[in-house]
Amino acid sequence: MSTEPEHQSQSVFGDNDDAPVMSASPESAVADSMMLTDEAADNAPTRYTAPGPAFCWTVRLLILVAIGISAYLLWFTLSGKAVPGCDPDAGCGKVLTSKWSKWMGAPVSAPAIVMYGVLLMTTFLIGSNVEKSKLRTVWKFMIFFAMIVLAAAVWFICLQLFVLKEICPYCMVAHGAGLIVGLAILFRAPIGATRLSPDEPEDPVYIAPGKLTPAILFTVVAMAVLLAGQVNSKSTGGVVVKGPLGDDVFDTGKDDPKRRIAIFGGKVVMSPGELPMLGNPKADYMLVYLFDYTCPSCRAMHGYLEALIKKHGDKFAVVCLPNPLNHRCNPMVKRTGHKHVEACHFARTAMAVWHADPKKFVEFDKWLLEDEQALPLPSAATRKAEEMIGKEKLQELLDAKKPEEIISRGTMLYKLTNGGALPKVFWLNSYMSGGPGNAKDFIKFFEEQMKLTPADNK
Repeated sequence: MSTEPEHQSQSVFGDNDDAPVMSASPESAVADSMMLTDEAADNAPTRYTAPGPAFCWTVRLLILVAIGISAYLLWFTLSGKAVPGCDPDAGCGKVLTSKWSKWMGAPVSAPAIVMYGVLLMTTFLIGSNVEKSKLRTVWKFMIFFAMIVLAAAVWFICLQLFVLKEICPYCMVAHGAGLIVGLAILFRAPIGATRLSPDEPEDPVYIAPGKLTPAILFTVVAMAVLLAGQVNSKSTGGVVVKGPLGDDVFDTGKDDPKRRIAIFGGKVVMSPGELPMLGNPKADYMLVYLFDYTCPSCRAMHGYLEALIKKHGDKFAVVCLPNPLNHRCNPMVKRTGHKHVEACHFARTAMAVWHADPKKFVEFDKWLLEDEQALPLPSAATRKAEEMIGKEKLQELLDAKKPEEIISRGTMLYKLTNGGALPKVFWLNSYMSGGPGNAKDFIKFFEEQMKLTPADNK
């Protein structure tokens, strides 16, 4: 009886005798023997050279520019104030009040600040004084955030150029800075083969291109989440501002024949029955609407307010205060956009009709806004007003500057809010500034604000 020699070999699956025996090639054996631990990496040779001060400080400066502009725009967005140099109804004003400036109702500049902030911190961790064992991890994070910043910059630039077809100079500078930062970091990153030949040790810093697949996938997912949040946003399109308004607000109620309301922290007191109005003066809830007939977003808002009144019957009424975006009749406007050249004419004509007959104002207002996309010619508005109240009466009211009494109430309220986008809707201690999203979400928003139930529907 013979005995076979005992073979002792280590299986890649463990110590099971029944497992197959794998033998490594000489090349892989050499490569495996060259694998570096974190401790050994700090003393291992590398092709990596740290970016110089010129590169680092240029990137940091561009990131700070992007952070500064994003923070600047975020502050104005949250405060509801006008961004200097922005026409509320064109250019950057239109971009900043569009649904693309929000993610699920929140300003997109907020997460942008976080992204840029993280990227800024990583620029201080890639110098020659940093341990080699940590550099690869730092660069992986840096590449990931650079990819997101680059993708987001391209996305928002394309939105302005091809979707909105309006340019926000502030946004373009911030996105341009992000574009350059993203490209610069990816160009300078230590991406390449970790070994130039099989017989040399792994480079402790360089990142193999295949190892970037997770970063690319996460970037795609992040952009998909951004896009979905913008497309499916439930935002009303405006910004609700609750302070610093104060608490001295009141509404004497629908049963008061001389009903008075105080809004904007008690700074503005008015008698709704003595002002242009849509709806029943005895409505439960009184809204104050600041608008311009030549503002497209305001014309859309008009329809939403009418839909709100129609759905809830006598629950809502709207005080209408015109605020023409024209420097000739509004001291808050420094430059008149081409869309608002006739803003004063339309506001004066409508207010003259109201002075002559409040009921005919409702009819005139509806006629003026029949086409949400375009107003009638100024001459047509004049003829319509003359048909309703008479040519002599219209001229008499215009000569007496009666319309200016109402317009001045609107411009005064506009000044209190430091200007900004139109339309604006006020209720007690809050107000909404900016263009609306859609009628359904707008109505739902006010139903929630007033805590209405389905039983409260008309």
